[in-house]
Amino acid sequence: MAIFTNLLEKAAARINEIRQSCTSYKIGKTGMLLESRLNEPDYKDDYTSIEPVYESNSKELCSFAESELINTFIDDPQCDNKKDGDHSIGDNLADTPPFYVYVVSR
Repeated sequence: MAIFTNLLEKAAARINEIRQSCTSYKIGKTGMLLESRLNEPDYKDDYTSIEPVYESNSKELCSFAESELINTFIDDPQCDNKKDGDHSIGDNLADTPPFYVYVVSR
């Protein structure tokens, strides 16, 4: 578990860097190519950048990482995520890895 914790700490540090140079951001997860995800209807008109902060071959670890990172930043006024309960395992993820936790920003 120590390796996973270190990866989450690195991801959180990168999100802190991203938030310093944007007006707002949102944390998400995907199994899509990141540029394709940025061009989806829910992001393409609102966000200008996407960056991976965590990668895994496991849907479950990716979902857990996304949940933990959202919980870490949910109270940040720049964070556009809405808290809606526990993490969901593998929803909206492709069937084949890699899976990413990403940050979209504007």
